[in-house]
Amino acid sequence: MQENIQTRKLQVVDVDGKVRVELGPADEGYGLVVYDKDGAFQATLTDAPLGAAIQLRNGGGSVSLMAMDGGCGITLRGKNGMPRALMLHEEDKGPEFILQDEAGKAIFSALECGDSLIWIRKPIQQTRINSRPIRRASFSRQFA
Repeated sequence: MQENIQTRKLQVVDVDGKVRVELGPADEGYGLVVYDKDGAFQATLTDAPLGAAIQLRNGGGSVSLMAMDGGCGITLRGKNGMPRALMLHEEDKGPEFILQDEAGKAIFSALECGDSLIWIRKPIQQTRINSRPIRRASFSRQFA
């Protein structure tokens, strides 16, 4: 019995010969990619130079999780591929939560600013707090 098999790329095919799972180079790194019966990717697990990522998708949208040096994030995308909800954390900027409409326009965000949490809804114009761009809104709350 052979104890070790080495290869750069491994593909698992279905009974029709279509690639359904691939292990090897992916996203400028290495990872695992799962394809549906039509050849479209449905899931990935990769460790690329920018960070480790998991993406799950189907006809109704996708979910992405990413961990990298200095931060991490979760993105929910709609059917059209546009981000709809983002939860981000960057070590030098803190956490941020953003909801976007189908066109990608921010309709709600909450971010940490010093010792406060600022909620912003219905952005009207953009401004800066502590050198971070935020949008002024018709409705906002600040919690200390």
